[in-house]
Amino acid sequence: MANVLERKVQEFAIERGYKPKRFGENPSVLILGESHGSIDTTEEQISVVSSIEPDYLLHEFLRNYIFDPKKRELKENPEYQQSPEIQEFLIKEFEKLPMQHGDYLGHLTRWSKEANISIKLHPCEIDYFCMDFEPSIQMHIDIGYNFLKSFVGCDLSYSEMLYWGDFFKVPDVYFNAPKVYKKRETRMGDVIVKYAKITEKSVVAVLGNYHVRPKSLIHSILRDENVGYIVIKQRD
Repeated sequence: MANVLERKVQEFAIERGYKPKRFGENPSVLILGESHGSIDTTEEQISVVSSIEPDYLLHEFLRNYIFDPKKRELKENPEYQQSPEIQEFLIKEFEKLPMQHGDYLGHLTRWSKEANISIKLHPCEIDYFCMDFEPSIQMHIDIGYNFLKSFVGCDLSYSEMLYWGDFFKVPDVYFNAPKVYKKRETRMGDVIVKYAKITEKSVVAVLGNYHVRPKSLIHSILRDENVGYIVIKQRD
């Protein structure tokens, strides 16, 4: 199956003018490094995913959720459910915030279950995703890949990012906090390894292109677990 993956990736790369980078032996994973927010980029992803027909599509934007394409159900990944400690801390911190959105809160609070539990910012069904799907995610869902077993999030939840990034102390830098990047890329690598090892077919992962840089922790995680993979950094 890895040979099939390589052939399909090569066909895609020639058609689109990309130069894939291969890591390890018998690659079973394709990692697409995207610039977030581009419809053209997502359309490219749909093209190559439809060609490869992986069992699992992993995406950074689904965070710690899993979407079942057959049942059309979105659920929190039981393996990465929020810890009570993080939840309790965040609820207390959100209760201290002003009643209205502050400029620095942005969309974060919409994505955080804890912000909605406090009901301080806006009403929401707290057991749901607490967000509108990003357009790129919605495009993948709307395609309705009939070969896909699961569409899986491979990143920290926004609540975890808020917690580990000391958002309430330094709200503008939580995404860029070194320990947040470390934890995010560790999660990404671990999820890729897990799904690569439970299927004999291929896996496709969509990450921000920063996470496929040479020094990304994802490379060492996949290498240590003997997972072969191919990386394509998509154009902006």
